[in-house]
Amino acid sequence: MCPPRRERPLSAPVLALRELVYRAPRAPTPRVLDGVTLDVHAGEIVVLVGAPRSGKSLILALAAALVEPQGGRVRWWGVAAPPAARDVALVPDDPFALGFLTIGEQLRLAALRLGSDDERAAERAMSTTSLGLVAAKRIANCTAGERARAALAMALLVAPRLLLVDLPLDALNAAERRDVRDILRAFTDRGGSVLATSREPMACAALATRVALLRRGRIGATVDPLPVTRTLRVAEAPLPPARRPRRGFARR
Repeated sequence: MCPPRRERPLSAPVLALRELVYRAPRAPTPRVLDGVTLDVHAGEIVVLVGAPRSGKSLILALAAALVEPQGGRVRWWGVAAPPAARDVALVPDDPFALGFLTIGEQLRLAALRLGSDDERAAERAMSTTSLGLVAAKRIANCTAGERARAALAMALLVAPRLLLVDLPLDALNAAERRDVRDILRAFTDRGGSVLATSREPMACAALATRVALLRRGRIGATVDPLPVTRTLRVAEAPLPPARRPRRGFARR
């Protein structure tokens, strides 16, 4: 059963995207983003749903201040200046280049690079994401769910206020999705906010506070997740078998 829907907060948004425009250099196609407007409030999990190459990851990069928009504006907590690096954490689809490291080694290395107390920070992140039992497992040998939790653990090392997560559920099975949903819900229960992306609306229906539909460079609608789920369930339901016409009785 899906959890009860959270009411949208009335406070100023944590992240405000306004009329964002972006076109890839030398791209023969129209603008990748053509007026994207979206708000994320404290305690929300907003899932941005769109087809492959629709600009979902680009929106996360703009929200992380890694890329500047060619039009429009981004505001963090009502301020135009990019936030402190510790306040916003971007979780790419697969952030692990060193597959020969164990999960514990990867987290300790990441913490050291961030200037944290590497041992205690890594232990806290592994505890938060339930990775203690697989801390000695090499990244290359991890399941998709373990890699997803390890990626979130790396982002949580700095105790951010806003998480930007690319495709957190798409490649996972049902049990792994539940684990990741629990981590993200616990993060928002502590006051954090999440903007995530997905190609599969059904996978995110039980996670999202709101679902934003990205199509042709624009947010077509921002809706509650349950109606989206019902619509997709009806659309994807198999058609009933065709009924064979009844033959009439032949006259003698």
